[in-house]
Amino acid sequence: LPEPRQTPKGAAQRVALREARRWTPQEEHKRISAMKGLRSKMVRLTTEHSGVGSQKPNVLTFERWLARFALRRESAKFEEPVIPADGVVDVALVRDLERVMSTEAATSIAQALAMEAER
Repeated sequence: LPEPRQTPKGAAQRVALREARRWTPQEEHKRISAMKGLRSKMVRLTTEHSGVGSQKPNVLTFERWLARFALRRESAKFEEPVIPADGVVDVALVRDLERVMSTEAATSIAQALAMEAER
């Protein structure tokens, strides 16, 4: 007889994490508000640093930043599921922003977003 299928170790841990923590509607509302604020701050800062008539960052720059955090969060067992609140300046975010602005400006924006998200 074939052996019964076992749940992969990572999947079992994710299920256990999901079951261990339920988010209230108030917490979800705070999270959505914080994400809107972060997106707004990124747009404002990129506009300030890019100058008039410059290119804007790729539309999915913000979403890629969130997705990279989601990948980091799994390995770090970080409780926050969406907002990159670990205080890490994402080097890939800097590279995304460098496509349309200087390295100094991109680094400054990434640092500001990391600090804001950590709150």
